[in-house]
Amino acid sequence: MLDYGCGTGILAILASKLGAAELEAIDIEDESYRNTVENALANDVHNITVRCGTLNDVQGRDFDGILANINRNVILDSLPRLAQLLRPGGWLLISGILAEDETAIVEAAEKAGFQKKRQTQRGNWLCVFLEVRGEK
Repeated sequence: MLDYGCGTGILAILASKLGAAELEAIDIEDESYRNTVENALANDVHNITVRCGTLNDVQGRDFDGILANINRNVILDSLPRLAQLLRPGGWLLISGILAEDETAIVEAAEKAGFQKKRQTQRGNWLCVFLEVRGEK
């Protein structure tokens, strides 16, 4: 599993606690990288490889799933690369998206090879679950 834009590492840590065997976490900010390392150790989680960098620095391939709590523009720019990083049938869970951006996000995701499976909304915020379609 990949935590893209890991921030404090909370999503990767939770995924580990829920049973994910191997995780990568990446963020472009050095402070986020350091926070993720510290928080993983504080929570006795040792199966997360943390990187400071971009999606081009991700080492894993054929991820089962990607978690991305990140802004609209970063998601829109990253969708083709995220699809490449997933195994066929893999999933992408995007959160931190405003309801008004749903159409733009879903249309771009479909162009990148994703299919929307479901979404939830709390106030003006969306969480969208997508699957990568077919063979790569």
